Amino acid sequence: METVLDDTLSAVRRLFTDVFARGKTKVADDILTEDFRFQYPFPGFSPGIEGIKEFSQVFHGAFPGFELKITDLFGSSGYNDAK
Repeated sequence: METVLDDTLSAVRRLFTDVFARGKTKVADDILTEDFRFQYPFPGFSPGIEGIKEFSQVFHGAFPGFELKITDLFGSSGYNDAK
């Protein structure tokens, strides 16, 4: 049985693997809530979901073929991190 934490960690994994690593910005709309705020916002980008999508598009334009590997994913209520 999956817990809320499992669901949250799954969403974090998809944010990094699908949105950041693969540039699939539509996934951000599916996994993030409207009040989402990245803890360390990217300077020059809109806040929230739109900023994440903008950053991903610019990043993939600058670094085509970018690869990302998650070595650890952990969290607790209200806090999640990926390494």
